[in-house]
Amino acid sequence: MKTAIAFINRRLPVARKMTLTLLAVGLVGSTSLASDGGTRPRPVASLEQKGAQLLMERVPPKPRLPSDLDHPAFSALARGWAALPKTTHLVRTVHNGVPADVAVHEVGTGPRVVVCLHGVFGQSANWKYIAGALAGDYQLWLPDLPGCGESDSLPSGKSGPGGYGPLALAERVLQALETRLAARPDVGRFLLAGHSLGGMVALRMFTDDGLRERFAPVLARADGLVLFAPCDVVLTQATEEWITVLGLNATMVRLGDVTGLLQVAMEKSVRSGFCDPALATRELAEEGVHLLKNGRQRRAAVAMMLDAIPFRVFGKVLDWEAVEELEAHYQKVPVPCLIVWGHRDQSLTVSMGYKMKDEIPNAGLVIVPQTMHLLPLERPGICADLIREFDGQLRTGGLPAAGTVCKLPLGVLPADATLSSGHDLLQPPIPDSTKLDKELAHGKMLPQ
Repeated sequence: MKTAIAFINRRLPVARKMTLTLLAVGLVGSTSLASDGGTRPRPVASLEQKGAQLLMERVPPKPRLPSDLDHPAFSALARGWAALPKTTHLVRTVHNGVPADVAVHEVGTGPRVVVCLHGVFGQSANWKYIAGALAGDYQLWLPDLPGCGESDSLPSGKSGPGGYGPLALAERVLQALETRLAARPDVGRFLLAGHSLGGMVALRMFTDDGLRERFAPVLARADGLVLFAPCDVVLTQATEEWITVLGLNATMVRLGDVTGLLQVAMEKSVRSGFCDPALATRELAEEGVHLLKNGRQRRAAVAMMLDAIPFRVFGKVLDWEAVEELEAHYQKVPVPCLIVWGHRDQSLTVSMGYKMKDEIPNAGLVIVPQTMHLLPLERPGICADLIREFDGQLRTGGLPAAGTVCKLPLGVLPADATLSSGHDLLQPPIPDSTKLDKELAHGKMLPQ
């Protein structure tokens, strides 16, 4: 122990000692102090030594969250996902001369294909509950975005300008789809779904002139877009989650892992991501810990955040000329678009959904009550139902008028908050959004 303490005191710079100090304070609850008989307390031992001792002796706590396989709300969907045969294809893509393999996971046996793009700090498995619900009627193609899951992470400094930006991600995913569609002549048309940053990437496929021209044969086969809380280009402030991840470094992650604090913090973060903290699962927390411990994936997530929005000063001052140009391109989306938002989303607020609904042609908005940002994980049954109904409307020509706003009544939320409700979810338009918010706040169901 003395050798370890001496090494820490000799080798770690002041910033690292401060990290150990903070860890010691956090683990103990407060610094251990003794009085010297005067008014000033004195430390019993140096905080660096206390931190080192705790780092050496701390045993990581056992996981306290339930597994989704045993969770009453998720077990059916999780077990359905686990039982699905899965095929993974690594597709070579190139952007700015930099090659990277993109993993495309294919599950399900239905005649229709739904391509699902996950968000930042995520991976294709974020769609597993929806896949478990839809795989009997649909094929789901679940790409891992570059730097995530089983896709290649680009070495630091070699990704090129904007290598993890929405345009680069969209180009690589389109290359992967182009390759897979060529290998699957049995696949005709498809739906494109995206969550959060994945929704931004899906939109960029249709709004960027270069991509629209180069990948016209691929995009012509897309029937429509289903976007779950897509990130808008007008994001005036970085989200709290982004700032937290941006503030981490490898040393902090290693120390947190050794002490068990990383797991504790991740479990707390996962709980805070659901309206009902009891919906948090061990698997989601473990995925977050794994990503933070994987240096390349953590750096990729940081790069995605930095490249997502044109900021002059990150998180504070937008490059408004660039943002307004991207915003104007929403008008170029040629396919019907269903936007779905959690009313209690604290990462990207529901007002963003109202804005994008008005800016994207032939777009409608569905608001899910008592739901936050992680729609595919918090309300997978309802999300799966919405995909089914939207797909049915596309095929029958029964789409509601552009600009329609539907608020799902509280009655569609089943007791376990996740399983398919069986209700007709796409309601008639709601003319007054202020009335909607007031009624939602009072827990009232809107009239049919």
